[in-house]
Amino acid sequence: MFNKNDHTLLVIRIIINVVCIAGAVLGVIAGIVLSALGAIEIGLPILFCLPFLCWIGWLIGRISLTFMADVKFIRNKLYELDNSYLGVFLANRTSAAPSSPAAPVEGGFDYAAVAQQLMQLKALLDDGTITQEEFDREKAKLLKN
Repeated sequence: MFNKNDHTLLVIRIIINVVCIAGAVLGVIAGIVLSALGAIEIGLPILFCLPFLCWIGWLIGRISLTFMADVKFIRNKLYELDNSYLGVFLANRTSAAPSSPAAPVEGGFDYAAVAQQLMQLKALLDDGTITQEEFDREKAKLLKN
């Protein structure tokens, strides 16, 4: 489900696993200790309910992660992007003319090139690769004469 470029989703999956396993283990230990100390009416519900609730939380978390990974996969296929898209974009950007944001053509700027670069920036913003501030800064550079 996750490849090496889906670092965020992989980290979330690891956090969900650790929290749910730790909660279940602590619930079992707390339930046994409370039951052994004579508080059976508190210990037994904790012993059985807390691990079950942790399992339910783990299940909901994994289903949500699967949904997010599928949405990301479909979006990347739809826009023909992958997660290393920022590196490709920046490599193409630096190989272009360094100081001219848009190459002038007869009677003005190449609006098609500017529009394509803006669409690439918007895709990076939607993908979460760049922030809104970076997007605004690059957009201003592109639209500046």
